[in-house]
This record gives sequence, structure tokens and C-alpha cells, in this order.
Amino acid sequence: MDSSITVDHENNDGGYIALKGFSYQFDKTIAEIFDHPKTSVNIKQVQDLNFDDYVIQVKHHDTRYSPSQIRARKKKPIIQLLDLYEREPSRHYILYIYLKEVPSGHQSIWIDELNTILGAAASTYKTSLKPDFLKKLQLIHADDYLILNASVIKKIKVAYSCTDEEAKFWYTVISAQLLKIVIDTPPSQRHKRTTSLTGISTQIKTGRDMIFRSS
Repeated sequence: MDSSITVDHENNDGGYIALKGFSYQFDKTIAEIFDHPKTSVNIKQVQDLNFDDYVIQVKHHDTRYSPSQIRARKKKPIIQLLDLYEREPSRHYILYIYLKEVPSGHQSIWIDELNTILGAAASTYKTSLKPDFLKKLQLIHADDYLILNASVIKKIKVAYSCTDEEAKFWYTVISAQLLKIVIDTPPSQRHKRTTSLTGISTQIKTGRDMIFRSS
């Protein structure tokens, strides 16, 4: 799946917020890689994350918001997914969003709620498009940064039968590789921003062999 992170800059510490947001996106990417071991996962292609016929937007908002502000934080990613659905209706779409103080879990969206989130943009879409889109959309209120990160470390630990400390080390290696895939591949070649569990495992094995030889 392809997904993107939207970062708020209402806080003066914008750099911290941005880094935390990108790290959250990478953690979700790693989680999907381990959850779908036989599938190639694409990073920053269609959206933030995509694989098979799924497209994911990943958002992290670590600020307290009013109900109207919460809807506003959902508006842009939902519009992006709705626009993509209009072009590619065969895919499934997921908004994976952490909002402070909003309980984690799946949320059903009805037409009235969708129109409220879209606001003035609601009238720009065909009435018949919206119910079909909602059948393909999953809205997941996600866990916070620490919970997702702990889950990723556990997946690595189980996959490679290693200790907590080793899992944290390999997590750093995997995260660095994902970053390299994104920054080393220009937008004109975004179709190459892809990886899989096989590729990650090969990298882990190479790292282990190097450590063994060094020791």
C-alpha cells in the first residue's frame, strides 16, 4: 500500500513532530511487511504505502483537538483517497490515523459523516460515488507511536528469534533501509520504491554474517 504522512506545524517544535511522523509511517510500513511476508510493499508511490490492491494513508497527530478539528485532520487524506478511488475503483483504501485521546479501533463512516468531513468539497463529487467509496474505505483510529513501535519490535523479535536488544538493533537497520529507498529514488522513478520481507531478511542475514566474521 501507498500512504503519506501529514505533519502538523502548530507546535513550535516542527522538526520533532516531522521526525516522529515519518518514523510512525516507517513503523507502519515495517508492520505491514512482516504481516504480509509474501508481498512486495511499495513506499511513497500511489500514497504513503500500498501493496496488492490496498492503499494506505498513515497519519500521526499528537495534539489535542476539538471534534471539528478532528474532522479537519481527516479531510485531506480522505479527499486524496476519494480522488484515487475515482480513478482506481477496484482498490481498497485505508486511512490509518492516530489522533490523541481518540480510542483506537475501526470507525464506520456514513454518508452524512463523509459529507461533514468533506465540507465544501462534498458537492464536487457525484452522489453515486460516495457510497461505493465508503464500501472500499477503512478508517482505523490507530494506536500511538510507542504502542506501534513496541509491536514492530515484537514482530522482528519473533521473525528472527532474537533478543529484545537484537530486535531493536535490526529495527534501526530496517528503518535506515526504508529511508534510503525513499531518498535515493527520485519521484520520476517512484515505482522502484519497493521492498519485501525477503529483501529485509537478506539484509539481516548479511549483517549477521558481517558481525560473526568481525567477532
